[in-house]
Amino acid sequence: MKINIQHWFFIIGIISSCTNLSPPIPENLNSLVSELSASSISVRYSFIKSSQDTDSRVYSIDIVNPKIQDIKTDEMSQMFASKVFDFIWDAIEQLDTSVTRVDIILKMNSSEIAIKTPIEEVYSLRGNKMEVEGNYKEALKLYTKSIALQPTNAIAYAQRGGVYFHLGEFDNAIQDLEKAINYKPNDKHIINNLGVVFYTIEDYKTAEKIYYKSLEIDSSFLPAYAELGKVYYRQKLFDKAIEFFNKSLIYNNLIWKVWLSKSYIGKNELDSAGIILNEVIKEDSLFGDAYRVRGLMFLKQNKNERACIEFQKALDLGDILAKEEIEINCR
Repeated sequence: MKINIQHWFFIIGIISSCTNLSPPIPENLNSLVSELSASSISVRYSFIKSSQDTDSRVYSIDIVNPKIQDIKTDEMSQMFASKVFDFIWDAIEQLDTSVTRVDIILKMNSSEIAIKTPIEEVYSLRGNKMEVEGNYKEALKLYTKSIALQPTNAIAYAQRGGVYFHLGEFDNAIQDLEKAINYKPNDKHIINNLGVVFYTIEDYKTAEKIYYKSLEIDSSFLPAYAELGKVYYRQKLFDKAIEFFNKSLIYNNLIWKVWLSKSYIGKNELDSAGIILNEVIKEDSLFGDAYRVRGLMFLKQNKNERACIEFQKALDLGDILAKEEIEINCR
């Protein structure tokens, strides 16, 4: 159901296990106001007041958003929750281990939405934000805090495993992802991610077994078909690669289409590869990878000049792998 939201009142509760702490006042209110304004939410007036009872620290902010009309309640609450977590982060860090839960209550007239978030989930949310921003070291610390508070949290292990993967610490990534699977054995996404780690370290046989496990859970899980296609391509099993890439293309994923064209090039079926690459470039003329692979196709056809033109286009579009092809084939 959609509602016309005119006025929200926030109560942010930081639930602490230590009752005699003075509630820290977040210093970045102006930052919150700016971010909300950037999201088409205007602040009519704002203030912070702190109150202390036997077990909580409460900050409240009053804002109004006349610019937003006809928004779903759950979308609004999730957007605001993300902003508010940023806002109160300084307070959470100051209280550190005494914080056990963060409550955000969104009130409008007689209705309200309560978002009650255990602190371990707040750490995971903050860790995810750091990961997206590329701050992997900080994300690692936050996911580790989340795991320490809830040692059976499969998602936190999976998230930390992803950070280890980005940092190139593959043994740690495997260890965390295996723990995540132990606690959540039917999560096809976590299983698939473990396969990606083994694929990256070129243990293709293990990766293949793991991808098949995700398909046992969900036979329609298309990313697993694409990843299996890559495994078979790397082993020069081009017929099987083509079979699995074709199964994945229900999504019309351009990256997987390029991989399919590479498999046809491996089989020396250059006409089929050319048709696919032309389709990809027609759909996205800025897709550098497709130009580079089309250059490889032209090399197979002994059309070196055309190949070099394609490699240069790919490089101009940011495909760094094209640079090596130019150095090898176009000097």
